[in-house]
Amino acid sequence: MTVMIGVDPHKGSHTAVAADEREAKLDEVRVRSGPRQLERLLQWAQRFPERTWAIENATGLGYLLAQQLVAAGERVIDVQPKLAARVRLLATESINKNDAHDAYSVAIAALRAKTPRMVRAEDHAAVMKLWSKRHRDLARHRNRIACRLHSLLCELVAGGVPTRSAPKKLSVCSPTSTLPARSRLPGSSSPRSCSTTFAASTCRSYDRKIAQGKTPKEALRALKRRVSDALYARMGADARRAARQATAGPGGQPGNDSVASAAGSHPETPALRPSHSRTRKQATTNRSSSRRVASRFGAASTRRTA
Repeated sequence: MTVMIGVDPHKGSHTAVAADEREAKLDEVRVRSGPRQLERLLQWAQRFPERTWAIENATGLGYLLAQQLVAAGERVIDVQPKLAARVRLLATESINKNDAHDAYSVAIAALRAKTPRMVRAEDHAAVMKLWSKRHRDLARHRNRIACRLHSLLCELVAGGVPTRSAPKKLSVCSPTSTLPARSRLPGSSSPRSCSTTFAASTCRSYDRKIAQGKTPKEALRALKRRVSDALYARMGADARRAARQATAGPGGQPGNDSVASAAGSHPETPALRPSHSRTRKQATTNRSSSRRVASRFGAASTRRTA
């Protein structure tokens, strides 16, 4: 009887489930990842003489276990994770992952595969490919670190400094306050540099507390008190500034309740002084007009009476 053993590999453990040709579950086991993982799996699988191993993602997380089984003379099949997920979805109408269910789904996917992907032992070309990939990853990692260091130096020194002279430049750049270090070098300040410098000064304050004989908790408590005092002072200043703005009058200064001249003007008030010549002329003209209207009204009344 041919038995398919599906394996769900993980970093900390491997779960294996055995299934027969009719897709019936026979047994399962879980072993911890380590030097004896191959020995324990082979010891558990001795009851199935005609067996085939189906490992999910044999080129990724299950690479080492697959190569160990192939080196031990076992027949190993590589199952793509999407095939196992498809089997699990069609069987339970759910994609929730479970180690035992995943291993069983891997075994079913291998049994139903028309053209299984057999795992072969790696040759020298594959080993050289791994070394090449390792060298490429290290080079990229080195370039990434160099770029991050250069970006930091551009914040500390205008134009940055060469990477080779960076250790010497950093050794002389040691801020002792919350002000940004580049304010003492060519350049300007920014919130990011201020926070970086404050963190550096805080770490040095912590070291000084420890050197003074404080316990780690006492030193940390002192730093927290320092930060809280600074925040409280800033909050108080903001509150006082908001109170001054709330009590300010229309003119922008406290107590300024003056009324605009346009709103306080009255039409009956003469725009000029009484002693002004134009004012006297206007008053004389008004009196003359009143006399003429009165005389005309009196003459008309006399004619109607007669």
